[in-house]
Amino acid sequence: KIAAWRRPDTTQQHDTDSRMALSGAQKRVAAAGVAAAVAAVFYVFAPMGRPASSAGVLVEPKTRIGFETERNHLALLGAGVRVKKIGPIGVNVYAVGLYGDARRFESKATAAVAAGSKDSYWKLLRTPTGGAKRTLRLVFARTVGGAIIVDALASVAGVADKVRDAFRDRMLAAIGDTLSKGESIELSCAAGAGALKVSVRDAAAFAVDGKGLCDAVFALYLGGGAGAVVSPALRDALWRRAPELFSSSSSKS
Repeated sequence: KIAAWRRPDTTQQHDTDSRMALSGAQKRVAAAGVAAAVAAVFYVFAPMGRPASSAGVLVEPKTRIGFETERNHLALLGAGVRVKKIGPIGVNVYAVGLYGDARRFESKATAAVAAGSKDSYWKLLRTPTGGAKRTLRLVFARTVGGAIIVDALASVAGVADKVRDAFRDRMLAAIGDTLSKGESIELSCAAGAGALKVSVRDAAAFAVDGKGLCDAVFALYLGGGAGAVVSPALRDALWRRAPELFSSSSSKS
């Protein structure tokens, strides 16, 4: 006898496929959750590649962010990267350039370079004399939360609480929730003047007048403060560029 043909029972296979699909979906959701958590803290890897440069622009090599060699009548003294450590991983958060009125402290800078004194040079840039202007320009390599930026910049020592609080509050109001990739902050001071002038996204935002605030903010990047230097790469870049700007031969030319 020939057995009657029966339609294959696919119920069990369908259940198995459904469980596998659900498992795959759960994995994708979990992976998406991890990615979202990482993105929320703004840490993503910077694109690799060789930076390009052009006349009048100095390119910070780690972030490939360019800085004009002259801006608002101030000379670019050097540029470096701010790196944030996440466990064993170093993440490039922003590039930072220091601009200064080089003519106002040329003789002292030239002497420091001739003596090979890094500390003297960095101290001069931190606390120049003679009304010399200086500006820190931060250009972000990724989107960063406003509160994270403000907490870092307001971690200054030797400043009255009310001055620090005013700086923090006004900075947060100017930045908002986030600062996006490619956007900037500028922190400017003139020697002998108490006001720290702040620009956000290339627009003047506010000024805070408080004893010691200017020097304390610049100490975050140049040393001399209570904490660690925020960007050792900037200090190193400043010293590497110094002979080009302040050697005895360049001052004569």
